[in-house]
Amino acid sequence: MVIADEAHRSQYGFQAKLNRETGTLEYGFAQHVRDALPNASFIGFTGTPIELNDRSTRNVFGDYISIYDIQRAVEDGATVPIYYESRLAKDSSLRSE
Repeated sequence: MVIADEAHRSQYGFQAKLNRETGTLEYGFAQHVRDALPNASFIGFTGTPIELNDRSTRNVFGDYISIYDIQRAVEDGATVPIYYESRLAKDSSLRSE
């Protein structure tokens, strides 16, 4: 069994990428671990799952076993409510002259 904490950081890379300097195909960490441990089960812990092409936490580790979201953390008293107000900040470096 492979257990990874912070599973959203370096656990990706099933697709081969061409190294233009050497001309070789290179794979990421996820492929190397599966090649080394072909019969292993994988569990990943993360507070920040990623869903991109070859960087998908769910594709690497499978479906979620449990989700502990902010709403539940507030209800449990583990955190205070988070209030977010969307707004644009003025950027003085973008002045037109």
